[in-house]
Amino acid sequence: MTRSLSHLKVFPFLQRAILAKATKGNVVALLPTGTGKTLISIRLIRHLLHQTVGRFPADAKRTVFLAPTRVLVEQQFRYIRASIPEASVQFHHGDHNVDAWTREQWVGVFQQHQILLFTPDVLYSKCPIHFLFVNKNC
Repeated sequence: MTRSLSHLKVFPFLQRAILAKATKGNVVALLPTGTGKTLISIRLIRHLLHQTVGRFPADAKRTVFLAPTRVLVEQQFRYIRASIPEASVQFHHGDHNVDAWTREQWVGVFQQHQILLFTPDVLYSKCPIHFLFVNKNC
């Protein structure tokens, strides 16, 4: 017998607490579906958006959002784009023929967009991430 988690709610104060912690460092929020992980992510992305303004990688960072499936990448893309309309948001998954992309095409994507959504396979297997500079806030 599977027990439903739909009765669980992440109260606004808990969402604010997770967000406050995330603004100071890395956080893993392991919460059931429908409890506010995306809302927390949107608020964190908005809070850090000023760091993505400018030329990448010299002057600005990029926000990378991973979702496990193509459908979820596109769903999160639509939600983020609607929630943060002032940002340049783009998504890529296996349907975008990324296998054939050159390093220059990847660099162009990161230079052109502030927020990028990927499936893990695309980011880790297809994207030549050696040009990405990872820091303590990754």
